[in-house]
Amino acid sequence: MSDKISLTDSMARPASPDSAALGALSREERVLVAGIHGRLPAEKSIDWTELMRLAHIHGVGPLLHRTWSSAADAIPPDVLAELLLLRRQHMMRSMISLRERDQALRILGRADIPCLVLKGGALARRWYGDVSLRPIADVDLLVPASDAVRARQALMEAGYRGGSREPPAYHDLPLEMPGSPSSIELHYELTDLQLPHPIVFEDLHARAITLDGSDALVRTLGPEDTLVHLCVHVLRHVSFDGGWTLLQLCDITRHLEAFTIDWELFDARTDETGLGHGGSAVLSLAALLCGATVPARHVDWDATQRLLQHPARLQVLESYYEHRRALEVAEALSRMAWHEPARKLFRWLLRLKSGTTATPIHVSDTQPAQASRLRMLLRDSWWLVRRSRRKSQSERFLLTQGIAFIRRRRQASELVNDLLTVK
Repeated sequence: MSDKISLTDSMARPASPDSAALGALSREERVLVAGIHGRLPAEKSIDWTELMRLAHIHGVGPLLHRTWSSAADAIPPDVLAELLLLRRQHMMRSMISLRERDQALRILGRADIPCLVLKGGALARRWYGDVSLRPIADVDLLVPASDAVRARQALMEAGYRGGSREPPAYHDLPLEMPGSPSSIELHYELTDLQLPHPIVFEDLHARAITLDGSDALVRTLGPEDTLVHLCVHVLRHVSFDGGWTLLQLCDITRHLEAFTIDWELFDARTDETGLGHGGSAVLSLAALLCGATVPARHVDWDATQRLLQHPARLQVLESYYEHRRALEVAEALSRMAWHEPARKLFRWLLRLKSGTTATPIHVSDTQPAQASRLRMLLRDSWWLVRRSRRKSQSERFLLTQGIAFIRRRRQASELVNDLLTVK
C-alpha cells in the first residue's frame, strides 16, 4: 500500500485513488468515487442508469450534483436533472428530520429521559455545512434500555405511531408522525453487532458533547465515541446488509475534518469494546476511497482489499427486510432442494398463533417490538409458502434476487467476524 498511502508519516492521507487501487469496484462505482473527490468521469462507456442506481444506494447523489453541476458538457442533462431533484428532495427531508429531532428531544426532555442523538441527526450540519449534501432519512436516538418503554410511550402520547418495517434487535419499531416522511428510531443499544464487550449508555452519556441544534441543544456522542460508532456502523451494514456505502465512509472523513481526535483515546475505546482490527479496516477504507486522514498504524492494505470487495450493490434491501426470514429459509432450502419440512414448520407456527397447540404463545402488549416480530415471522412464513406454489416470472425474480443478496450477505458477515477477532 506504500504507493497509495505514505506510511512514513504519523498521519497518512492518500492521494485520489487510481483505477489500479479500485480494481474490485465496477466502472460505475469508480465514477462515484471520482465524483466525491471532485473529479469528472474519466471512464468511457458509462452506464448512466446503473450509475444513478448505485448513487441512490450509496447516498452520494447530492455530493455528485455539487461536483458535476457546472460540467454540463461532460454529464448527460437527464442525469444532472435527476441529481438536482435528488438533492432538493434530500434537503427537504433533512430539514423535516431535524425538526422532528427537536420535537422528539423536547418530548423526552419533559419526560426526564436522557437521550443522545446519533450520527447525521446530530452532526450532518457540522460535517457538511449544507444539509442538502447529507441525506437524513430518520433520526436515531439512543436512550437507556431501562427507559426504552417510557420513551416510546412518551412519543406515542405526543402523536407518533409505530412504523411498519421490522427493526433490528437493538432498537424499537420506528415511530412516525402521521404525514411526515421522517421517522424516529429509539435505540437502546448502540449496535447489534456481536462485539465482545457491551457499550454502556452511562459511559457514553458521561463523555457526550452538546451542540447547538436548530431549535434545541443536541447531546451527541463524544468525538472518539462517534468515530467508534461510525466504524461499527459500517461493519454492521457489511455484516447485515452485505456491503458498505460511500456515504458512510464520507461521514467518517468529514468527522475527522470537523473534530480533533485523540487517537490514543480512540484506541482505548476500540480495545474496551473489542472492536479488534475492524476499526482500522474501516478507517483504512475511508482513507483510500474518501481521502480520510488517519494514523499510519490504522492503515492496512490487506484488510482494505477485503472490505473493498463488499460495496452495497443489490437493490433488494426493502424486499429483504420485509420478508427476511422467509428469504433466509428459501436460501437454505435452495441448497437442499427440500421444501416439505419448511411447510410443516410454517403450519405449526400458524397453529401456535391460533392457540390450538398445547403450548400457545402469549405476547404481552408491553412488548410491541417482540409482538411485531412474531406477527412478521408468521406473515413471512405464509409469504414463502404461497410463493413456493407460484411460478410467475416476477416472483421467481424476487426470490432469486433475495437469495443472491443473502448469499452475499453471508460472505460479508464472515469477513466482519474475521476482522473482529483479529487484534
